[in-house]
Amino acid sequence: MPVYRKDHLRLLRFVFVALAVILIGGLGISAQKPAFQKSLEDQLSCVGNLEPAKAIKALQTRSIISKERYLVFDSWNYFRTRKPLKVWGLQASAVFGFEMYSDFFARGPGTAPPNTIGVVVKSSPEKVKSSLPQDIISKMYIERSAFDQHGEVTDSSELTEISCRE
Repeated sequence: MPVYRKDHLRLLRFVFVALAVILIGGLGISAQKPAFQKSLEDQLSCVGNLEPAKAIKALQTRSIISKERYLVFDSWNYFRTRKPLKVWGLQASAVFGFEMYSDFFARGPGTAPPNTIGVVVKSSPEKVKSSLPQDIISKMYIERSAFDQHGEVTDSSELTEISCRE
């Protein structure tokens, strides 16, 4: 059995307490939403100025979403998530948007849609509506996604688009 001197025991006790403080403090920090997530939720809630290009570029800079579009439909540009992204606790699989006077978005034929920011989540529209704060739902569009993660038409009821349009 090893023999420990008092100095060693004090050092071990100090290291143990320091690790406990770091772990407990780290848990408190991770419980807070990252600033980009709060900003995205505000935009999806139609709070403040809608800035789809700025929001999507910020997510790309952080490598949260792909820089490559996987779908352009009605001028809405869709980008897959590369890292976990949650909005109101729902797992997003894609982010999409369009901004009229921005060179960032590819343009489809026909009349341009309104400025839009949105996410595709892996849940049904009914579950999404029941999980979101009720005071923000009236300003948002919550509808079944017509496309899967490959840009193919789907009839799945487990992919939902949440968006703000102005």
